[in-house]
Amino acid sequence: MMMPEHMEILHNIFEEEQKVEKPILSEDQLGETQRTINEAI
Repeated sequence: MMMPEHMEILHNIFEEEQKVEKPILSEDQLGETQRTINEAI
């Protein structure tokens, strides 16, 4: 039988596994990405 505490722990583990690390962009990369987006609009 699953206790509420077990469900919460499993839920937290599942959420952690689903997280994807975002790359850190330099100012130049960020500017280039913004220019590309603006040109596409």
